Amino acid sequence: MNAETLLSMNRKLITGSLIVLLIGTISFYSYQEMKPEKIENEPNWISLNEAIDKASEEEKLIFIDVYEENCQWCQKLKREVYPDPAIRSLLDRNFYTVKIDGNSDDRVHFKGKFITQVEFSAILGVTAYPYLVIMNPEGEVVDHHLGYTDVQGLSRFLKTDSEQES
Repeated sequence: MNAETLLSMNRKLITGSLIVLLIGTISFYSYQEMKPEKIENEPNWISLNEAIDKASEEEKLIFIDVYEENCQWCQKLKREVYPDPAIRSLLDRNFYTVKIDGNSDDRVHFKGKFITQVEFSAILGVTAYPYLVIMNPEGEVVDHHLGYTDVQGLSRFLKTDSEQES
């Protein structure tokens, strides 16, 4: 082997190593962006069955957030509205909170039957996301809101329904 061949092989090795390093770095940072972030002051989400049982015992309403994982407005609601101290106070004082993935085949227990979250969403009349529902302890829909709402809008929605039940 002559010096020119060795030099060419070294360049290829160095170039290949740099490309692998670049791809690895990009992949690492892309993965970091995809990881779900922990939301501070997020509501204490519980199962539907648990919420109905507790609501019956304590005469509270049930707040249900029907969402879709890739819905940008659902994520905005989760990040910016639910953690607000006024919203958390209203939810904690008057409601049991439940999250339902409108596209999930995971099962929920509702009115004596196990159904998928997709089926439960259809029962609620969900046509788009986010879809917010106020339900009484008997499992009847008291009110609903279709689409994103800001802190003031959700506050009005929650206050109106909790005051009607009182």
